Amino acid sequence: MVFIILTLITIILIEVPTLLRNKMWRELAVFCGFILIALVYGVIHTFELGILNPTDFTKMIFEPVFNVFDE
Repeated sequence: MVFIILTLITIILIEVPTLLRNKMWRELAVFCGFILIALVYGVIHTFELGILNPTDFTKMIFEPVFNVFDE
């Protein structure tokens, strides 16, 4: 867990000053979003919580649509 946080802090310290200096606000927002996703994924993986498989998520969304066509 500490390794994940230290890695993310290092990446932030390297990338964010350049984005701020060049006033790249949209890129900074996307960067923060990706960092947040990486942090959440790392914490979930570290605590061995179940990570939802993208295939299962897609199946859950589209299964009702396919059931309509099967009838």
